[in-house]
This record gives sequence, structure tokens and C-alpha cells, in this order.
Amino acid sequence: MTNGVFDSSNQFIPAVKANGHNGADGIDVGSDESGGFAVNASSSGAFSTVVAENLGSGAGVAAAGNTGPAILAEAGLSVGVHAVGPGATATTIDVPPSAIFAEGGPGRSAVVATSDNGVAVNATDQGNGTGVFASGGIGVNATGGENGVRGTSDIGAGVFAQSGTGVGVHAVGPGATATTIDLPEAAIFADGPIFATNQNGGAISAVTNSSTGSAVAANSDGGDAVFATSQSGSGVYAQGFTGIGVHAVGGGASRATPPPITEAAILAEGGPSTGVYATSDTGTAVTADGGSGGVALQVRGKVEIQGNSAGTVTMAKGAKTETVTNPAATANSLIFLTPLDNPQVFLWIAARHAGSFTIDASKALPTNITIMFLIIN
Repeated sequence: MTNGVFDSSNQFIPAVKANGHNGADGIDVGSDESGGFAVNASSSGAFSTVVAENLGSGAGVAAAGNTGPAILAEAGLSVGVHAVGPGATATTIDVPPSAIFAEGGPGRSAVVATSDNGVAVNATDQGNGTGVFASGGIGVNATGGENGVRGTSDIGAGVFAQSGTGVGVHAVGPGATATTIDLPEAAIFADGPIFATNQNGGAISAVTNSSTGSAVAANSDGGDAVFATSQSGSGVYAQGFTGIGVHAVGGGASRATPPPITEAAILAEGGPSTGVYATSDTGTAVTADGGSGGVALQVRGKVEIQGNSAGTVTMAKGAKTETVTNPAATANSLIFLTPLDNPQVFLWIAARHAGSFTIDASKALPTNITIMFLIIN
């Protein structure tokens, strides 16, 4: 059979037009070779190569492939497939190079994908482009029995999500309710836990160029918004090159704008509550190291010491020695004494032991005296 060639030089008259009635297909095409295409279309102008419209409820284009792609669309420097949803206006300028560029209408999804057992959307980019680039009311809305969206890329981003003033990716976990008001500007906003693993590097790496937005913003109704574990490295590693590594704001507190300090590893704002609370059963709850020339601890405001490290003892009239039992004491403790009245004698620390220390007087006390002590180890 020879090839059929059909030409038309009138832009309003198609070269080929086929209508099917009573359920019949308009055009049925096929290729029995592994390297052939059922439909091979190209356009040298600014208009679409293939335009398909269905005035009923069916599909404009229905394609099936046994072992290969049902639809293969390739563009050298532009977009492989440009899909425009109902009510949306096709973008014609500044379209990013993408395998698929989808625009959803007002309140509609740009891409809706479902899968019972496999991957709903699997996007791969071999170069520097994007596997899937979507914009609209909802950029990508995907549900699947296994993965809703799965993207891989050799060099660029597997999944690239961008929002000008809102949230790049809004993820809602099982049992969580999607937050719809007062959303912060963030690359990722999660309602529910975020679980990420990486065998070699960081499980989650987030960067923001905004001075007010967050690289990762997470919200949880009851559990942990972000839960991180590591077998050998850091559970959470945060670095601020010119700013703050971790900015933590406690319940009841409001984020200070601007912050009280511009460069710090950790900035904690407790507001009416505690800024930093640390516990340790047998080790050290907080360790501060100032190195060879720095300051290990700087305190602005009041200092409050609770527990066994501070207390009082009363030496009775006529006593010349008093042993104080205290679990904070060690053989090397620094122990400071402050009499609350004039003792009329000299007082000093005569002995230090694990669990106790001894106060001696130069002579018998002429009266009862209360002495405050402070133990520093």
C-alpha cells in the first residue's frame, strides 16, 4: 500500500478531517514495528501539531501501548506536552522547558493521577530541566495505592514545586486536616509528620532565599510535626551561612521581627514560657564550650539556681565545725559561703568529699549563724 498524502493551504481547512458516528472512532492508526509510531506529527509554525477535541464526555485523545509509551511527546528546547485545563488560559511566554507543562483552570487541578498499585506519576529528566512542572489552582493532585507522585532526575530536580507568595508543596498526612488559613510562606508545608531517609547524606535539605519565609514549615494537630532520626550522624542538621541555623519559637510566644540576634546556631524564643529546656538522667543536660579564647556562657538578666547546688545550713552556737551532706558536692567542687549575719569568727571549707563538705570556724560560734552555699563543679 502506498502512503496517502493530503495537503491543505487554507488555515481554516484541515488536510485530514474524520468524524465517527454512533460510537465509531474518528481515526484508528497503528504501527506493527518496534521503532515506528502510530501517529508522527510535527509543526514548523507556532500552532499545535495535534489538536484533538471531544464535544461529548469521552477523551480527546485515547492511546494505548502494549510495551512502549502510549504517547511519546518530545521537544528539543521547549515543552513535550502542554496541557491546558477547563477555564485556564494557555501560557505562551516564559514557558519553562519541561516534559509536561500543565495549567489548571480556576479551582481545578492541573494534573490528576490515580494508581491502584503502582506509581500515579513517574517523572524523569535526564538533563537540567524538570520532570514535571505544573501550575494552577492545584499544581499536581495525585493519589495512588503506592506512590502518589514519584520523580527522579539525574542532574536537576525530580519534583520541582514553586509558589510566588504561598507554599510550594502542601503535604497532608494520614488522619490530618489540611490547614487552609494563615499559611506561612514556605517551600514545604506539612500537616502531619515528615518522614525522610537517606543512606549517605541528609534526609531533608531545604534552602530559602526569602528573608521572611521558611525553607520547611510543618504543622501537626497532635503528634510531632517533624521527627528525625539518624543511625550515626545528626538527626537534624541546620546551618545558617549568614543568619540563624535553628530558630525555635515556643508555645504562646510570637516570632520577634527583627530577631534579637542576627547570627546564631540556635535562637530560641520562649515568650511567657521556657526558651530552652534540657534534661539528662546521668550525663550533662547542657554543655557550653568557649574554646581557648571564647565565652562559654553569657547571661543577660537574672540567674536562678535550683536543686542541690545551692542551699543554706545553720551552725549552732558553740560549734566549731559542721559537715553538710549534699549529693552535688565532689572532692573538687568550688564551694562559696555567704553568712547571713556577722559570725564574729573566720569560716572556711575544711574538707570536700563526694556527697559532703565540712565548714570549720576559727573558734566556737558565739551565736547561731545561717550560711548560704553555692556548689560549682
